[in-house]
Order: sequence, then structure tokens, then C-alpha cells
Amino acid sequence: MKSLFPLTVDEAREELFEKAAESKGANCPCCGRFTKIYKFNFNATLSKVLIWLYGYHCKNGFGNYVYIPTQAPAYIVKSRGSLSWAGRWDLCELDRPTKKERKEGKTRTSGRWRITPTGVSFVKMEIRVPKYVHMYNNQRQGFSGREVGIKEFLADPKDYFHYREMMMGEGSRLPNGTP
Repeated sequence: MKSLFPLTVDEAREELFEKAAESKGANCPCCGRFTKIYKFNFNATLSKVLIWLYGYHCKNGFGNYVYIPTQAPAYIVKSRGSLSWAGRWDLCELDRPTKKERKEGKTRTSGRWRITPTGVSFVKMEIRVPKYVHMYNNQRQGFSGREVGIKEFLADPKDYFHYREMMMGEGSRLPNGTP
């Protein structure tokens, strides 16, 4: 007996992901919804936000979350989306809203962030991360591109000086041993 449907759900899903991975995206063969796997790159703004977050935790202790809307400088507050993107690489994490916050329905997120151990290693130049993250339906699908380090995004001498100053607050030497 011949099926009324040309594809099974699994075949349709596979076809959709193949087409969605193309640069222009595709329409779902089942529902017609446009879909695409988006490719985002790591950039200097993400690096600066992570440096600030690291510096905050050096001064105030690791493990606690910082409430960005009131405790961060204006340039971080304006780039709050950058924290979300840095989280895609597992370099920082968002605290979940409290039961009270959820019940009141005043917020979709808590606004509280902290740097992860991976983020600390990245800021201290101990690790590198893939340049691109691929996202579908707000879910990470994978990474691609060469690995990049934080120093690559701080080519401006002014930015590197800021990095040196912040790192010097932690101890007497930079991660590479330079005083």
C-alpha cells in the first residue's frame, strides 16, 4: 500500500536540517515554517564582557552571580545580549529566575550572570574556543572554524592595556609570566 505522505517525519527532519544548514535556510516540508541554522562568531565585544565579568568575580568572589542591570557598567548593560552569546560557548551562565520572580511573571530571565571555569580559563589565555557556534531554535547545534583566543580580539593597544591592568589585579604576573 502506498503512503499518503511522501516522507516520514524522520526523513522530513533530515531533509530540513540539510537545507537549513545552507546559508539561506529552508521551509519545513511538513508545516512550511521557514527555518535556518544560524552561524554566530566570537568577537571583541564578547571578550570585553568576559574580561569585566572575570574582574568582577576576582574582586567579589567566584561562584556568586552578578545582577547586570544594577551592578555592571553601562557598556556591559547595553551589551547584555553578549553575555547570552558568550554562554553559547559555555563561558558564562545565567542564573534561573527565582520561584517568586516566575510567579510574578515580571521577568523571563533573572539578569544574574557568572563566569564559568571555562570562561576563567579563556580570559586567562589558557584555552581557545571555536570561532563559530551554530544555533537552531535557540539550541546549540555545534561549532566550526579555527580556534581563537581572547588576545586575538584585543588588538587595540588601549584594549590590551585594559586587559593587562585587570589581570594585574589578580596577582603580580600575567598568565604568560610577564610582570
